[in-house]
Amino acid sequence: MILVASIFYGGDNLVSERKNKLWLELQQRFLKQTTVDYDHAVYLNSVRNRSDFAHLIPIGWNDRGTVKTSCINHLNGLKKIVEYCKHHDEYDRCLILDSDAFPINPEWQKCLNDRMDYEDFNLAAVVRYENLDLFPHPSAMYFNRQGIDEAKFVPVSELPAKETFFSERVLEFGRYNDPTLDMPFFPMIRSNVWNPHPITAGVYHDLFFHMSAGSRFPTTRSALWQYHRRHIDDRTIGREILGEIERDAEGFIDKLRFGSEDLSEPTVTAKDMLI
Repeated sequence: MILVASIFYGGDNLVSERKNKLWLELQQRFLKQTTVDYDHAVYLNSVRNRSDFAHLIPIGWNDRGTVKTSCINHLNGLKKIVEYCKHHDEYDRCLILDSDAFPINPEWQKCLNDRMDYEDFNLAAVVRYENLDLFPHPSAMYFNRQGIDEAKFVPVSELPAKETFFSERVLEFGRYNDPTLDMPFFPMIRSNVWNPHPITAGVYHDLFFHMSAGSRFPTTRSALWQYHRRHIDDRTIGREILGEIERDAEGFIDKLRFGSEDLSEPTVTAKDMLI
């Protein structure tokens, strides 16, 4: 049996709460469409309306303002999830998701189980090369039982320098000390056929969707380094993408996975990624 554990971030306003309701609905809908034999649990990071999540297994929460940064709160939440899973041996697998991420392919469990067994990995995780990352990212992480027992989350600053592009310069400039793991893993990289944006609305290994910054201001390392100047206003583009998802999430995700029939629609090219 799988424990699916989501971390939701409340942000600082009612807009974040409205977005969380959307992401929760989408997560539950896509889990039902793609996933079998699972329980759904949640850790709430500065979320006001806990009652919206009352039907899920509560792993924990932190109150607004108790910790200085959302990254530290996220790290604490991931540690709580692993601790919970270690004490519940009815789960032989664990899927950790960001609030704005979910599986989109009914074959995801078989695909990852087969690949992890064949390659002898205990963890499969998203890697966001497009955001100057080389480390496993907690937007989507899938563990077998041995991986659960081995998992020890740390800030990315504690990883060896080889785990991030440009090492400390990127971390310092980006000001984000993401939580991650220092263990071997199968990488799920971006596989979009169609990209409305270089970072936002990513599909990974054709198995998972991740919006990125679904409940917060869309600031990323690659944006701060001006890797996609064409998209001057990431916030506006994020709103447009979110509008498409609200209108037809399945149709929009199919377009990401399989491409757009309208060739006049914008597609990110290598030129767009240049400084």
